[in-house]
Amino acid sequence: MNFGELWGKMAPNGREISPIEVRLGFMGRYEVSVDQAGRVAIPTKFREILLQTYGEEGSHVVLAPIGPRIKVFPVPVWMERVESELMRLSRMNPLADQVFHLFYNKSVAQQLDSQSRVRIPSEMIEELGLGRKVFVTGQKDYMEIWPPEKWREAEEKFTANYEKTLAELFGGRPKQADA
Repeated sequence: MNFGELWGKMAPNGREISPIEVRLGFMGRYEVSVDQAGRVAIPTKFREILLQTYGEEGSHVVLAPIGPRIKVFPVPVWMERVESELMRLSRMNPLADQVFHLFYNKSVAQQLDSQSRVRIPSEMIEELGLGRKVFVTGQKDYMEIWPPEKWREAEEKFTANYEKTLAELFGGRPKQADA
């Protein structure tokens, strides 16, 4: 086995992407520009993860505006996680029908262009108040696009209750502050 096989493929920036990084999925936060056409470049590491994990299908994503951000799902993840859950809902239930309506009327499928950019529809840009800079964040098997100020607000709220949230999710009690 040669070094390249052991550590993975070379990313466009010359950095090796290891199989471990690919398995870990989308992690981190990157500040990127939104161009005049509403396109956002997918960060290099994320592009390589898309390619190595999903092959040809990795160039197709679903943009789903949820709250103050856009969730960017690789199509296989959308089909497996989101669509499969939505299809289990009874369309006779008005609440389920409303959720179905929101997901399918606001979401859009896009193909990355030859420079690995995704075009955000102008309606989403306006609705979310996206400016010329956005954060692209990793969420294991999908990405999110945030206006920086909304990300900071959400991060501040989450960080303030971090230990309590972890305790609630994983059991146990939050660490008590020293008196």
